[in-house]
Amino acid sequence: MRKIMAALDIGNSNVKLVVAEMTKGKFNVLSVSETKTLGIKKNVIVSEADLIEAVQSVIKDSETKLNMPIRKVLVVVPSQDIEFTIGEAKINIDDGTVNGSDISRVILESYNGIIPDNMELVNVLPMHFKLDNNEVVNNPNTLVSSTLAVKSVIMMAPKSDVYKYLSVLDKLNIDIVDIGTDALGDYYVFKNEKIDKQVGVIINLGGSKTTVSIFNKGIITNSSVIELGSKNIDNDIAYIYRVNLDDANKLKENFAYAHPKYTSSSDEIVINDKDNNEVKINQQEISKIAYFRIKEILENVKKEINHLTKKEISYIIVTGGTSESIDFKLIIDELFDKNATIGKIKTLGVRHNKFSSVIGLIKWYNSIQQLKMKDYSIFSIEEQEEFSGVHNEGLSDDSVIGKFFNYFLDN
Repeated sequence: MRKIMAALDIGNSNVKLVVAEMTKGKFNVLSVSETKTLGIKKNVIVSEADLIEAVQSVIKDSETKLNMPIRKVLVVVPSQDIEFTIGEAKINIDDGTVNGSDISRVILESYNGIIPDNMELVNVLPMHFKLDNNEVVNNPNTLVSSTLAVKSVIMMAPKSDVYKYLSVLDKLNIDIVDIGTDALGDYYVFKNEKIDKQVGVIINLGGSKTTVSIFNKGIITNSSVIELGSKNIDNDIAYIYRVNLDDANKLKENFAYAHPKYTSSSDEIVINDKDNNEVKINQQEISKIAYFRIKEILENVKKEINHLTKKEISYIIVTGGTSESIDFKLIIDELFDKNATIGKIKTLGVRHNKFSSVIGLIKWYNSIQQLKMKDYSIFSIEEQEEFSGVHNEGLSDDSVIGKFFNYFLDN
């Protein structure tokens, strides 16, 4: 069975939907859809109708690319106001051999009764399991034991924060398979054996916020949100040059560098301001505007890291759309030690850090299903056969597989 999953990220700047499959240990992207977010300002829904329109747009776009209906998704929920606590549980194993159902049951028991009425469970992250004689393991599947215990990190958020996003999908008749934070997704997209054994930080520089998350041996232990992001750069450019925000965003994306060191003072561009007067913009000057704002954000990040943990940091990974800016690495080298790097997504079709949270959430969910010895797909076996082209002949541009290959040729 092909494990096909879809993940949706409703951000303040963009709504992103990725459909991917996990097969034979490989992660393959099947479709990527993105549109500007409507109806949200500073994590507050100001127009549910506009937000529904934006979400519906990416769903329809993905359905067109795949020629299949999208009715089930994983959902990225914001990290602000996330609270952490520790859960523990212990159960008896009836037949003496641990299976996936036992793992699901003990994880469920670890948070049973500890979620306040005003909070919603976001994630349960098993730290480790214990068998008889207190033997500690990460994956107890098929091991012999009469008991199974677990220690988990319980992540929860105010219901008011979570439900406002989930209600949008409910009105679109989209089933929510599971939810997870952007920070969790960011970790799983860059996860490897080395950082799984270390304490580190993942920084996501988004559109209107920057998320700072601490991970200890693969488990998120703390997270914080700074209400600054790339939109602040847009605002700075718009104010200084008296241009509208759309033009400011284009200048940031296509002309400014993240660091002015290698820019040219003679490289200029001419555009019209709000009063329709011509404005000459120097690349070095506009890059300094971007640089000072990014520097401010990262200096706030450094202070936040010191508040979130006192442990020695072995790695810092920076992700999010802003990290793709030209010469962004120069700022990282300037402000952080040598253990700070910019994340690199190597998956065909989504090689941009703005997709890190949504891609990682799919990888996280797949790992949880593997732990529980379960297979999951948003499509039935019959739908997967249709998607695979079992009933199609040839490879026309209108066929499912034809559309699939055309998509990758275009990306």
